[in-house]
Amino acid sequence: MDDGQEAVLAMYSRECSAELLGRLVGSNCFVERPLAPEVIEAAERESELLYITAPELPDIEIVVDYYVRLTAKSEDAIARIKKNIVVLALDNSEPLWLSQKLVGEAAKQERLFIAEWVSERHKSGKKVVLHTFEPSEMTEQIAHELRLQPDQASSRTIEIGSKYSAKRIFRACGIRTPTSTKECHSLQDLASEIATLLGQEADSWKVLLKLSSTLYGAGQGNALVDMRALIDKYCGELDGARVLGYLNEGNVDVVDKKLGWKGFVQEMSRAGVIAERYVEAKHKSSPSAQGRVTKDGSVVLTSIHEQRFAANEQTYIGSFYPVRQDYRKRIEHLFERIAHKAFDEGHVGPISVDFLCVRAASTAEWEVLPIEINNRLTGTAHSFRIVTSLLTQDGRTGFCVSGEPRVYLASDAIYKPEYVGLRPAEVIGAIAASEIHYNDDNKKGVILYMLSGLAFGKCGAVAIGSSERDCTIMQEGIYKILDDLAAAKAKGMGRKGLR
Repeated sequence: MDDGQEAVLAMYSRECSAELLGRLVGSNCFVERPLAPEVIEAAERESELLYITAPELPDIEIVVDYYVRLTAKSEDAIARIKKNIVVLALDNSEPLWLSQKLVGEAAKQERLFIAEWVSERHKSGKKVVLHTFEPSEMTEQIAHELRLQPDQASSRTIEIGSKYSAKRIFRACGIRTPTSTKECHSLQDLASEIATLLGQEADSWKVLLKLSSTLYGAGQGNALVDMRALIDKYCGELDGARVLGYLNEGNVDVVDKKLGWKGFVQEMSRAGVIAERYVEAKHKSSPSAQGRVTKDGSVVLTSIHEQRFAANEQTYIGSFYPVRQDYRKRIEHLFERIAHKAFDEGHVGPISVDFLCVRAASTAEWEVLPIEINNRLTGTAHSFRIVTSLLTQDGRTGFCVSGEPRVYLASDAIYKPEYVGLRPAEVIGAIAASEIHYNDDNKKGVILYMLSGLAFGKCGAVAIGSSERDCTIMQEGIYKILDDLAAAKAKGMGRKGLR
């Protein structure tokens, strides 16, 4: 971020499928993920921040105070910084985009407040910067009314982030990627394409189905199909009709269980779908590179993370930084080529590329395969910004404090059902009183985020340490502290029940 920014309007509208937002428990928490880095950055610069959210965040004054105190050293400085930070909450908990909530009639007073806040700063000669999550026509409309420019790519380039467009760009760059089909909009076409794909890939047994539209992210639009039984039955002689008969609820593992196979098929006509050869290997990792394409076509790489996934290998839950050194250079090179091609197609702004790295043995060479493009912020962005702000380093080649390395482990899924109902204030208090709380002197420790998710038993955290083992121990410490809080609360409720 540019230290010359005097005021920030933060409006992070995650514009995925409305139906998906309705199915995801705690989807309103998406809006809160960047709150921690925004407040920490504002505290570091002592600049003004207006952060828009919906619905109201619990214990928000305590949460903001927690982030400010991570680096502020005096009570006077803390009070001065907090006066410059406003969190404006819309009274709307519906599963809608933040931008949709903001343009609604019920948010008329909030829109007036935002307009006045921006206007006052313009009149005083201050620069106001709009921070957003992804390309969006609705966000651009709001920005135009405020005479601001979103920091994301133009909505005209949304299609670049689709699964099929990413494959097309990789091929145009001459870069090897897992074999895939064209974009299909019917189950019949998909079955025919899968038959052709498997006929070309004699050693493949599984295919990964991906809803192509950018409305689906974090693996929620994916489904895995093991075709081995069908291939064995027909000795590899497949056609569209045979594959079509095999594609059913019992043979397709849809990541989004609430959507299910029936819903997945219905989404095909709107979102499009591709089938991709599922790559199996003894050693496999999923790094992601983040950067930005400037207006003159320059490509700036900001970070490369090792992504962490749930047991289904599809759902993103966190990341580790930095990436392995034995394939970092190749990822840098491929990322630059892909980003330049995206610029040729009109993209300017944040961009990330997800990769799959595989090898057959620990001594073998890694094969590096790009698999998806995101022309927006990704799940790794907020934790990286937290750490770069606290360590006051750009982090492109790693972090170092007094000659000692710093790495970090971030998780969006610190979760147990027993944590449902814990309050942000009590969790902050318990972590702050522990040995794993972030220490700004040695630049180590835990920082919490997405604390409104505790209503559903979940929060996020980034652990900064000198090794991955350090970070893992700290993450285990978070669970221990939350376990104790949950147990104490359950015990207290039990005593009430006996009265």
